[in-house]
Amino acid sequence: MNEKKDKRLFCSSFVSSSAFLSPLHCDTTGAVPSVAAQMTSCPAFWLRGEYVGPAAIVQAHRFIFDSRDRGAVQRLEILNAPDGVWRCRTVFNCTNACPREIEVTKAIAEVKKALIFSRL
Repeated sequence: MNEKKDKRLFCSSFVSSSAFLSPLHCDTTGAVPSVAAQMTSCPAFWLRGEYVGPAAIVQAHRFIFDSRDRGAVQRLEILNAPDGVWRCRTVFNCTNACPREIEVTKAIAEVKKALIFSRL
């Protein structure tokens, strides 16, 4: 499967899912109501449209930290790509733009930390 198709499957599978357990805002990160608000506020996305984006990373976050998840390793591999979490510059625009007050940048940092301490 090519890289662009992997990203589309990765992003769409999270947007449509409803299962959720997370250490970050358990009551709010289950749904990202305004992907456009986060994406349009993100300088990394402005510069390079291939970036998976903050909304997809938040959705991946909720599964990666769910003990029932069997796909965490695959999600972390996808997010470890150059257009994954490492593209984020921690500007906090996505957090400020989020209408649900989800701490998006904190979720991205937690995924980065999981990658640093994993054995991928």
